[in-house]
Amino acid sequence: MPYILSAGGVATRRHADHPHNRSARDHQEPPRGGRAVSTGVGADAARRAAGRRRRVHVPGQHRAHDHEDAPAAVPPDIVDSGSSGEVMVREGENVSIHCAASGVPPPTIMWRREDAGVMRIGDQNVSKWSGVWLNLTAVERAMSGALLCIASNGVPPSVSKRIPLRVLCKPSAVVSQKMIGGYLGQTVLLKCQIEAYPTPNVYWTHININRIQNGSKYQTLIKSNSYKHTAVLKIDDVSRDDIGAYQCVAENVLGTARDDITLYTLATTTTSTTVVTTTRPATVVTEPASTQPYTEVDTSSEEYVKDVSNDYVVVLSQHQMQNLELSPSL
Repeated sequence: MPYILSAGGVATRRHADHPHNRSARDHQEPPRGGRAVSTGVGADAARRAAGRRRRVHVPGQHRAHDHEDAPAAVPPDIVDSGSSGEVMVREGENVSIHCAASGVPPPTIMWRREDAGVMRIGDQNVSKWSGVWLNLTAVERAMSGALLCIASNGVPPSVSKRIPLRVLCKPSAVVSQKMIGGYLGQTVLLKCQIEAYPTPNVYWTHININRIQNGSKYQTLIKSNSYKHTAVLKIDDVSRDDIGAYQCVAENVLGTARDDITLYTLATTTTSTTVVTTTRPATVVTEPASTQPYTEVDTSSEEYVKDVSNDYVVVLSQHQMQNLELSPSL
């Protein structure tokens, strides 16, 4: 029980819980030469009074307790430990892929292919799909590539995870040009298109060669993009021994495929030019040394007979010759 000092310095004991005593004690000043002993009742009264005060809200000001019960917004994040990594599936089989994400509010998950192609889910082909699970049906080799799992909850930024999808498929080999010609001494390229995953072992064969090896005569090349491959056989300095059938062979753990192509030589044609020279005979024109003037004469006249006898040259016309033949002989 608390003690209170009187004016004479005598300590008296009172019941602390009596309201009258608490009120008087709360307003009591310490006497001279004495020391006041705090009982803590005044502090309790002050707290009770503060609890009875009314809160006044001023427009335009945020209340301190408005967001006390609402959780803070958190942008989405992909949970790698709960999401699928690289996925491998045999061609024609089904596969389920999972994507987990955290955030406040809880994010939604949207799936799509990185190349914007379609996905087969059940009996429908779709370009997008929502949900934490992506259940693909009868996966084809054309689905090979990457899938994107995109998480968003309205709090930027959205996040995504790239999940590679590998479709295991046995090889196929196709030669589009079944016959190819080349000139002797030149270089020829034989091409073969292949589809397979995992990446196949590719080689070429000839009539009498089980497997062509790289060297100065032959060189094999291959270019790959996902499950598609282009195989090339380069033949330098083509000779007659190189003609015939070749085979392109592709092998992986799932099977073997092959296709053939025939090489033939092209004939070289020679063009000759013949030049013919002709000589035209020269035309020689001989002109008379002199030209004698002539006149028509009357053959019946005495001067004509006289002239003939005197060895003059007379030129007669055709009409005159006819008249001469009809006239009586002299």
